[in-house]
Amino acid sequence: MWGVGNPGVLLALLLLPGLGEGFSLDVRRSRLFRGPPESQFGYRVLQRGGDGDKWLLVGAPWDGNGQGDIYKCDACAPLWSQECGTSTFSSGRCVRLNEELRPVGTIAPTAQRCSTYMDIVLVLDGSNSIYPWEEVQAFLGNILARFFIGPGQTQVGVLQYGEHLVQEWALGQHPTAQSLLEAARNLTRQEGRETRTAMAIREACAESFSPARGGRPGAARLLLVVTDGESHDGDELPAALAECDRHNVTRYAIAVLGHYLRRQQDPEDFIREIKSIASDPDEKYFFNVTDEAALNDIVDALGDRIFSLEGGKQP
Repeated sequence: MWGVGNPGVLLALLLLPGLGEGFSLDVRRSRLFRGPPESQFGYRVLQRGGDGDKWLLVGAPWDGNGQGDIYKCDACAPLWSQECGTSTFSSGRCVRLNEELRPVGTIAPTAQRCSTYMDIVLVLDGSNSIYPWEEVQAFLGNILARFFIGPGQTQVGVLQYGEHLVQEWALGQHPTAQSLLEAARNLTRQEGRETRTAMAIREACAESFSPARGGRPGAARLLLVVTDGESHDGDELPAALAECDRHNVTRYAIAVLGHYLRRQQDPEDFIREIKSIASDPDEKYFFNVTDEAALNDIVDALGDRIFSLEGGKQP
């Protein structure tokens, strides 16, 4: 009987179909890829250069029907860049290579919408009971400074109300942070003996996000209501909030308790009303502060909650 170590047997085995073919799998250091295919793009990146050109080889283990692929990407000065929040994204393009590393196609990614693509309308109570107004101005300036103002990012409009409603400025009317902050510093209180919150909310949701007022298709719509007292038109609130729901407006609401606490009045009914204005859940969309000065204590928390939304989608 021939043994395995016999040279003749070894030669015969090597000549059998399939047994003499090699394979490129690393069975000792295998790696299992999970998740969507796009998450594996760029698993390995190799910098290359020559003849004055600089480029990258980028591995994509899940491309090519799951068999893996490789891309050649130019490394050059971008033709354009896009700011999103505190980050800047540059353009680029990738060239698909075959097994001989020869170009077979080009991929040029389209611009992605920023997560800060938001239309925000602030509805400010300017009735007589709000005092001192300078604290409201300070809050307005501080929260505006948290927003990423600019084309393709966030734009802000402001309504002020008491007995009457005033459109202080529309969405996009102040396209830069500097212009917006200057407008906030010059904002004066309208005054008034009544607090017609339902009127202001209905106007904001029905009109302030419209294209005629600077609203943008696809932008996340946020309403921020700041008030210090129960509305005089509370029976109209359900209809006003329904208008917001129809226009996919997410609502933040801040109850300023200073007027009640200074007069030692129970704010329970007031808080209940403001919670009804805020979107659900209350722990994310509702705030209450002891007085006007305390508005500035919630700026960071409010900003964090606003920008935890997925921009570019209707919440």
